[in-house]
Amino acid sequence: MLPPLATDVSLCLYRIAQEALQNVAKHSHAHSASVELRVQNGQALLRIVDDGVGMCPEQHRVGGMGLAGMRERVMALDGTLKITSAPMMGTTIEGSVPLKKSQCG
Repeated sequence: MLPPLATDVSLCLYRIAQEALQNVAKHSHAHSASVELRVQNGQALLRIVDDGVGMCPEQHRVGGMGLAGMRERVMALDGTLKITSAPMMGTTIEGSVPLKKSQCG
């Protein structure tokens, strides 16, 4: 069971999950996707995985407004965002946010 999360942390993670799942539905042609949220070592960890068409490295490094927004949200909370993807290999988005910080909007 997860401990209660600060409002800014939970909103940040919610918005990242929302954007990631919109990308899955709109672009990935995935058959399945999973979302995992856990707390470990003082961090809230969010992981979204799909089995879709993936992206080339240039796309997830540069990305569109959605990926940029995800990066900005986690950076506002001193967190990290990692995107792992390759053509025809699906996409994994991993966000990590410290539980003690606040300000994501």
